[in-house]
Amino acid sequence: MSSPESIIGATIDQYQLVEYLGEGAIAKVYKAYHPGRKQYASMKILHPQLLKDEDFVNRFVDEARNLRVLKHPNVVQLLDASITPRFPYLVMEYVQGKTLRQFINEYTLSQTRIPLNLTLRIIYSVGLALSFAHQNRLVHRDVKPSNILLEDTGRVVLTDFGMAKLIGQPYVTPPGLEGTPAYISPEQALGQAPEPASDLYSLGIIFFELLTSLQPHTSKDDPVATTINHLTHDIPSPIEYFPELPEEVAAIVLKATRRNIKERYATMVEFLEELTRVRLKNKTAKLPTASLKELQESSDRAASWSPPDVRLGGEPSQVSLHFIETGQVLNLKLNKEYLIGRQHKSQPILPDIDLTPFNAYEWGISRMHASLAVRPDMVSITDIGSANGTWHNGKRIPANQPYPLNHGDVLHLGKLKVQILNYLDNPKISNS
Repeated sequence: MSSPESIIGATIDQYQLVEYLGEGAIAKVYKAYHPGRKQYASMKILHPQLLKDEDFVNRFVDEARNLRVLKHPNVVQLLDASITPRFPYLVMEYVQGKTLRQFINEYTLSQTRIPLNLTLRIIYSVGLALSFAHQNRLVHRDVKPSNILLEDTGRVVLTDFGMAKLIGQPYVTPPGLEGTPAYISPEQALGQAPEPASDLYSLGIIFFELLTSLQPHTSKDDPVATTINHLTHDIPSPIEYFPELPEEVAAIVLKATRRNIKERYATMVEFLEELTRVRLKNKTAKLPTASLKELQESSDRAASWSPPDVRLGGEPSQVSLHFIETGQVLNLKLNKEYLIGRQHKSQPILPDIDLTPFNAYEWGISRMHASLAVRPDMVSITDIGSANGTWHNGKRIPANQPYPLNHGDVLHLGKLKVQILNYLDNPKISNS
């Protein structure tokens, strides 16, 4: 059998394979380049020996179908697909970074603890992705560190929806175990129909591992024993391995991983709300604070609700925030998540976009108010359980759920009025 590297350099439907990235149970993954788009991508190619296996081919088809409906900044995005009997493949965005599995291993080898605020952000981001999937009636069923990517920009991306199932769809108990023993939920281990709380359980196990560097139920080289442990044993409190851990964090982990599905959080949104309360109490690491630039427009024009023509000298940004009250514009970078908030003297939080200079307290800005995700195909804002809310068109947007934004949209962060300028969505608008 030829090696995976033997086809490096080959071109498949305009995609040139440039690097072998690895493989899973059903497919090999390559880094590919599309010359016309000047874009790198990840190409997932089904193992040739599985072409005649209808179950595996159907899983491939299902993954393409699932990813088409999951347009979310924390879910890997599908770019192209070809589900043909001869050569099925999926093309997804290329995420420059590492898997969460690699990240955990690096900290384990260095015998250092992953910072708590970073653990909370990773779990929160994966929770957002799963919450969105659940809202679209999909259960992932295989949430594990190797299916989570940490982009170099800081974005957290959930991948591999090949095992995802529609909620309420008729379920046939599989002949073998479906899932990963170290992270499988008790109900999945019993062959029962998966539910959103099954994904929550798996995320809770990852939460425990990020806090302790340990998998709570692993029996070395014995996947059957590992699976049985999920059915027969509660996980220990992470405080046993992390004595300084706040009790409220440990309580979230333990509730998310209850063996009885009815004792877990009712929804992923409820889990995220609880996690948000803990994040607000936890000091964040110092982050670079963005600076605002003056808009070179008349004050009347800058204060209007119509999108200004952004020109600040030098390279114009493709996505910006327009602060309507002052006429200032903040240029944003692609493929980045921005924490929006303010500082506080007794518990300093230094967000990416620090609104303290805007008299943020008087405007009703929370210390951690919202998260703004800037992607080439989508710009969205997520209210992080702020006290005074994030508003669009007179309606408060739901907390802990990404809200897509279009060019010219005006938002209220508390009472502060800002406008999104997304020239990626408006190619006819010139910045020159």
